Amino acid sequence: MKRGTVFEHKHWLDNKNMPLLCYVTCTRGGMIYYTHWNPEGEQSTGKWWYDSSDLNKYVGKILEAA
Repeated sequence: MKRGTVFEHKHWLDNKNMPLLCYVTCTRGGMIYYTHWNPEGEQSTGKWWYDSSDLNKYVGKILEAA
């Protein structure tokens, strides 16, 4: 995954009970950092990460590859 990729989180849902959309902000040292993605422009200030070896645990469908 590269910076700018948008994906559906496998476990988290948004306030409409749909898969949460996430945006990759950085990849470094085998870790992938991401935040919530909102196509309407309002961005989350929270940041999360997972190890790249755990990709299948967290990433559902990739919507927009960078």
